[in-house]
Amino acid sequence: MTLQNRSHFHSVPFNLTSVKMESAVELVELKPHRNAFIEANSQQLVVVDGVAWVTMNGEDYVVKAGDYCLLTPGKDRFPVCVSPLGGKPVTYALK
Repeated sequence: MTLQNRSHFHSVPFNLTSVKMESAVELVELKPHRNAFIEANSQQLVVVDGVAWVTMNGEDYVVKAGDYCLLTPGKDRFPVCVSPLGGKPVTYALK
């Protein structure tokens, strides 16, 4: 797995409590050995808990809790694949 285009990653200060975050956006918990496929429309995938492996436009990214990445559509228009890392669930939100 490689990390490329790190400019897509930003540290996100979480001033929201989990309760406020849940009411602001929908949180998704992805269990180990499961994948989520997301159509990229320039939204932010914010990891709230755990670590996500994101495959987008033929590149792999690791996004840790407190970070986000911008989901950008590629010319091939394949969906973005999100998977939990480390045998633990990952919780994320799309904004």
